[in-house]
Amino acid sequence: MLEAQTTQLMTFEEAVEKYNREGKFEIYDGEIKPLMPHLPLHQWVARLLFRLLDSHCVANRLGEVLYEFAFVLLEDSKWVKGSRVPDVMFYSAARWAAYTESKPGWSIKPLTLIPDLVIEVVSPTDSYTDIQNKVDHYLKDGVRLIWVVDPQRKSAGVFEGDKFMALTEQDTLSGGEVVPGFSVALSDVFKVE
Repeated sequence: MLEAQTTQLMTFEEAVEKYNREGKFEIYDGEIKPLMPHLPLHQWVARLLFRLLDSHCVANRLGEVLYEFAFVLLEDSKWVKGSRVPDVMFYSAARWAAYTESKPGWSIKPLTLIPDLVIEVVSPTDSYTDIQNKVDHYLKDGVRLIWVVDPQRKSAGVFEGDKFMALTEQDTLSGGEVVPGFSVALSDVFKVE
């Protein structure tokens, strides 16, 4: 198992170099956590959610959907104080346009923009505490909507501000005001063939 390591703040350039040299990692409260490889079920569910969400957003010009991509939290515009790599994330068209117009060279650097929606797919290797810590950080970071999708339990948790909703396989996952018009039956998400 990959070990977490404690770090002081690193510069944006140091974080990019480490990411390129050592692979994907996240930083939570000064701790660098390398990301474990995903198991097939996790990958299948995350890819399906990406495809469905991306198709909807492209067709309706709602914004950008990214898959296993890092976003970075900066302190004083130079120092990295956090790094997150959600399974899937969404940015509204207006926020994405404002970001890309105001950040020269944005396409060759990690994003420094907080997503509107984050999707985390639970793997058998994930602990409940780790997932809840991620959710807490996403909420503190300012993510508006979080879906935690658990294929093993065939359930999902939806976090929006201080509201939480537990969904079962009989329920529908909805984008609400964050991704207007998007919905998918969880029973369709969990069909593995």
